[in-house]
Amino acid sequence: MKRTMSASVPDGEISVFSDFDEELAFFKDVFVLADPTGELQRRCQITGAFGAGGFAVKKVEKPSPYHNVWLVVITRGPAAPIEDDHRLLCHIKQLLTQVGISVQKSNIAVQQNCMSIQISFFWPPPPAPARKKKAMPRRLLA
Repeated sequence: MKRTMSASVPDGEISVFSDFDEELAFFKDVFVLADPTGELQRRCQITGAFGAGGFAVKKVEKPSPYHNVWLVVITRGPAAPIEDDHRLLCHIKQLLTQVGISVQKSNIAVQQNCMSIQISFFWPPPPAPARKKKAMPRRLLA
């Protein structure tokens, strides 16, 4: 017996597929979120990358729907502490690169307090500023 229901939510559409196996009297719900922006998948990828890197992920969010700034809060799990800020930044950039997020040093901010590390970065990166044409000196007609 299969039933399908749909509900509309602000972020997308949630479809619920229910399977009922009468022999085992087992009821199973599977929720699928239609996410056209891919942000849900990106959050799962970031969580997996930092988890595999030895960190415990506390929060992965995009605080504003209008800006492309992401905020990640992690704590050290079995990962060894990295005291040097430059080495920590390089390690975090490497973890983000594993999931397809390449950020420049100017577009990422890392702050660590004891065991907590806060990371913010632009994704997708902001567009490059348009190059200005060089002004050519005008000749005065005499």
